[in-house]
Amino acid sequence: MPLPPFVPFPPAKLRKQIDPSEWTAFISAWSSLTRAYTALPEQDFATQVLRQETKAGEFLLSFVRYASQANGRFMETEAEKSLKQSCLALVLRLRKLNLERQLKIVTPSFIEDLCLLYAESPALRDVADDLWRKCRKTSEAEVSAWKHAKIESLTSFSAKAGSKMQDKLIRLVVCVKTSPSIGSFLMEGSDFLDACLAAWKGLEGKDSRRVAVIAFYCLAGLIEDEPKNISLLWDHLYTLKMDYAERKDQKELPSLLEQLLETTPLLEQLEKEDLADHGRGQTTLQAMQKIVETSGLQRFRTPSKSDKKGKGRATDTADEEIYIHKMSLITQVQELFPALEPSRILQLLHEYHDDPESVIAYLLDNPPSPSKPNTHSNPSLQSLPTVSEALTKLLPHPPYISQLPIRKNIYDNEDLATLDPTRLHKGHKTDTPNLQTPSTSTKAAILSALAAFDSDSDERDDTYDIDDVGGTVDTTVGLDKDDNDNEETLYLAWKSTPELFTRDTTTRRSKPRAELKEKTGLTDESIEGWALMLSRDTRQQQRLERRFSVFTGQQSELQSSNWKAPDQTSDYGNDGATGEVLRHATDRGRGGRLRGRGPWRGGQGRGGGANAGDAGGSSGQKIANERRKKDTNKSSRANHNRRDQRARKISRAGFPV
Repeated sequence: MPLPPFVPFPPAKLRKQIDPSEWTAFISAWSSLTRAYTALPEQDFATQVLRQETKAGEFLLSFVRYASQANGRFMETEAEKSLKQSCLALVLRLRKLNLERQLKIVTPSFIEDLCLLYAESPALRDVADDLWRKCRKTSEAEVSAWKHAKIESLTSFSAKAGSKMQDKLIRLVVCVKTSPSIGSFLMEGSDFLDACLAAWKGLEGKDSRRVAVIAFYCLAGLIEDEPKNISLLWDHLYTLKMDYAERKDQKELPSLLEQLLETTPLLEQLEKEDLADHGRGQTTLQAMQKIVETSGLQRFRTPSKSDKKGKGRATDTADEEIYIHKMSLITQVQELFPALEPSRILQLLHEYHDDPESVIAYLLDNPPSPSKPNTHSNPSLQSLPTVSEALTKLLPHPPYISQLPIRKNIYDNEDLATLDPTRLHKGHKTDTPNLQTPSTSTKAAILSALAAFDSDSDERDDTYDIDDVGGTVDTTVGLDKDDNDNEETLYLAWKSTPELFTRDTTTRRSKPRAELKEKTGLTDESIEGWALMLSRDTRQQQRLERRFSVFTGQQSELQSSNWKAPDQTSDYGNDGATGEVLRHATDRGRGGRLRGRGPWRGGQGRGGGANAGDAGGSSGQKIANERRKKDTNKSSRANHNRRDQRARKISRAGFPV
């Protein structure tokens, strides 16, 4: 006796119009019929399934499509979970007998939905790989169109994409993770990897990490799929390495290769493979290891398995089934039906997949009776706590207040104890407003005094001028000769011809400007800028005037302060007598001509004669040498340390300019 045929699974729009009790009966019927077909012997199973009236292929296609798009809301009841398991058993039975082609279920969309629905099943990997290989043999055009659609979705994906585009990205992640054959197929050619790189540049956050996960599982599929395609793997890794080098030169965001090395076990998986016969692979692997070291990336490490045996404290599973968002849904329904019990609303929300509009529509068609007991109770829902109990547990507990006795003493009634805390202040307070903020007149007087003050108006200290220092001060310490020459040249030119510093084309092309540029080695902009800054700074003008007009500060020779005899050719007078007197001005010995009275007094002296100095027993040259020694030794008999120390101090700091 043949079994009843299958009825295709209804679409989502039609599903919302079905009563919850009827829907539960439909699920139970589908589950029982699927188990009945699976329990048949092989020969009877093939005969029954291949009948045209059975429509087993249409049922599987519609069920897998509906369940994969339900986002986890379908497998909530025990009947729905049982139907899911029986459908997987039916697919395994069809694959074992090679009947899937005849039922026309070997399509890329069916395999994608199957991977998404049974991603946690350990038996699905072999099933998906086998179905994908058969699909490539039977419908190559359909497979190519599916790949082209995935590439277009990746290329057009952006950070502002909607939830539908994000769902497509998630579906692709689960698909390539479940089946290495699909990932290996997508990596054939360079178009899919180029699409991943294009999507990576325009995304950030979770979406960018999903693109990296897709690229990783596709690259891993080249190793895990049979046969392995190692050569194509090195080609794609080289492309990623070139993209990394390009983004590094442009100083852009991290590249896709850096994300793969840091968040996926790509490098660890490559190191485990046997690359002895692939010299190019060794070079690429070493380059990737160098990228990890030089870029400061945290290399991904596979977490070790936990040694915990699950012997910790048990958790309350009942509270985990109550979510905060259901409280708001219950409140929406109670606004229209305040007399309805929260447990009944929770049950209806559970049956209608948390859709408050469907629950309200059902209650309007079937108004609840106040005296009628709750006949729609479900055993799985009776174990859940009521909404009031769940709300009580979710509310924050009040803080614990200690009930210690209040201490009393003799100071309870004092003014300080009963005073308002806002009236207390710490520290001193200024009572006079005038002291807190100075008056306007006081401020004006202070500002005018500061404006009239000149830091350079101090009295000049001429105690130690440069001529009195004794030649021990180096006036060139800390000065740059080139800068001083340029400044002197510029200042003298500015003083004589200010028009030479005008900013116009005629002045710049003039001969005097060219000569000034040649002397100083400066450009036109520097010369004009120097003149502009000097015209704004009157103090600088005064300093330059004192420096280059009165005292230059650049002595080429330091004269000695010791006394020396006048030169014999000195021109004190035009007559020969005066010159003769000056030539013998040092003859101060007893019996000499002048007797030390200066060149204009004394006449011939007491001894008389032109050679009276020789009559005293010593020549004039000897007397001059003795007096020079006398002047040299004066420092040992007088206090000149103060002058010398002052001279050393000035030599370190430099003369005032």
